[in-house]
Order: sequence, then C-alpha cells, then structure tokens
Amino acid sequence: MDGIKHSRQFAEMERLVSDYFHCHLAPVMSKTQAYLTKKQGEEMREYSTSLGGILSAMASAAQPMGDPYQVLKVTGEWNSKTTEDYIGMCKAEITGSKEIQQDLAYMAGQWRDTVVQEIGRKRYDELSEQLGGDLAYAYMDYRVEELMIDRLVKERMPKSSADYIIRPFRQPPPSPARPPNRACSDSRRP
Repeated sequence: MDGIKHSRQFAEMERLVSDYFHCHLAPVMSKTQAYLTKKQGEEMREYSTSLGGILSAMASAAQPMGDPYQVLKVTGEWNSKTTEDYIGMCKAEITGSKEIQQDLAYMAGQWRDTVVQEIGRKRYDELSEQLGGDLAYAYMDYRVEELMIDRLVKERMPKSSADYIIRPFRQPPPSPARPPNRACSDSRRP
C-alpha cells in the first residue's frame, strides 16, 4: 500500500499548528498591524502639516483623483511599507520571542518524528540535505508564513499603506477569522 501510513498524526500536527497560530501568532500580527497603523498615521499627520505636504495637497486639489500622499507612499518610512515588510515585521516579533521559538521548535520536532516514521531517517536526512537545512524547521517556517498570508487574505489586507488608515472609515471591520467563543489555552505549550 502506497498511501500515507501516519495520516492521523499529520492531521493532529496540522491542527496543533493551526490552533497555535490562531492563539499565539495571530495576536502578534494584530499587535504589529496596530503599531504600523499608528506609525503611519503619525507620519501622515506630520507630512500633511509640512511644507511639502501642504504643496502636495494644493497640487492634487487641482487634479481630480489626485493623491496628496503619493510622495509619502514612496518615500515615507512607515507609509511605504509593503505586505512583505509587514510579514517581515511580524516574523521579527515572533523570532524575538523565546517562548514562541521554543514552542515552534517543539512542534517542528513532533513533525520531524512523524515524517521519520513515515519515510525513515535516511530519506529524511537526504531531503534535509537537498534543502540545505532541517526539513522540519523549513516546513514550520513555510506553514506559519502560509497561515499569515491566509489571514491577510481573509482580512482583505489593503494593497497600499494609506489604506490601513482610510479603510476603517469606508467600511466596517472584517469579521474575525475564528469564532469569538473559541478560547485559547493560557498555556504556552501546545
């Protein structure tokens, strides 16, 4: 039989990673987005009262659909941030947490054990060597980034930085990705 022999263990690992993400990593993303939004608002406020901002506002007023913040979106420290920059900020916050790193390492170890049971240690080491690093850590990094991107899509992450600030005034906030009655465990260990 060529099927997956340990499919239940893989499903349990996937559930563990998903639950951990929603309980511990999604709040990091929310905190990072709030910080970024705050810094972008401060930067926009400062720019709009500067000589360049006033001149840009006057110039764009004469043009229909003109954007007085176009320069800021390109040159601003905070308003020029892209989605990739935001994910990088989230990853920096995550890698800065010793507890989260220990938890992710634990889950990678569990995933590794399951894969080794499935394909054998020799094949696992060969795949890790081809990859240039431990397959389990690469998988965890990939899976966490994939969950981050999925969350951004569900939240309809704006494409431009200024939309972070403007969007709340144009539409109601997105519904939560998880039902609000689902409580996370207080324990940091999965």
